Amino acid sequence: EGIVEMAEHKVVTNLGFMYKAAKTCAHWMAKAKAGAAGIRFFWPIITNAYGEGEQSGRLINTVIRKILTGESPELSEGKQLYDFVHVSDVARAFYLIGEKGIDGANYTIGSGDAKPLRELLTQVGEIANAAKETRDFEPIPLLFGAIKSSVVFLPDVFFDTERLAMDT
Repeated sequence: EGIVEMAEHKVVTNLGFMYKAAKTCAHWMAKAKAGAAGIRFFWPIITNAYGEGEQSGRLINTVIRKILTGESPELSEGKQLYDFVHVSDVARAFYLIGEKGIDGANYTIGSGDAKPLRELLTQVGEIANAAKETRDFEPIPLLFGAIKSSVVFLPDVFFDTERLAMDT
């Protein structure tokens, strides 16, 4: 989808395409260099990892942290597909790719069950609200639609983990 939009004769304002272009360039350069050097090469694509102890400002952490501190997280409408995978599953996938992966293959590491982001974050919000230890509190709402910036919509084929399952 991004390639089509970038190829059109129009102004593109979504800076998310810069990030995607840099990742694509790194992928192709590394694949060519590894092939020329005779080194096995795999390109694992992690959908969105999460796990205990993570302190980053990534999406799930931010939503949980804000709810636990009584602040409503501002979010996009949440219509884009997302997939989250636990870090222990990511570690297992890396191990299996190294052991059984096919040279030159691209592997998507995820649950294989992408859903609209709104659906996933609603579950996170319910769990975080239930975990609050305050006796008298109103659940903290998620502010879907508060962020109006451009969102990159990835097609469902991006989240396909079939090759990973088949090869490993």
